[in-house]
Amino acid sequence: MEYHVQYRDGRRWVTLDVCADRHAVMDRRAERIASLVERGCNFVGLGKDFRVRGVRQQVAA
Repeated sequence: MEYHVQYRDGRRWVTLDVCADRHAVMDRRAERIASLVERGCNFVGLGKDFRVRGVRQQVAA
């Protein structure tokens, strides 16, 4: 299973990073939020705009 870090852009979700490990993808999500907070964005709003989603890979038959 792959894990995607996604950011909300209006009404759609954009994939920013892809990892095979859930812990690594959560670290990347935290790094992206921290970098935006350093630039002056509000943390409360950013928490809602990022998500981590597990995506199953289909094996070709």
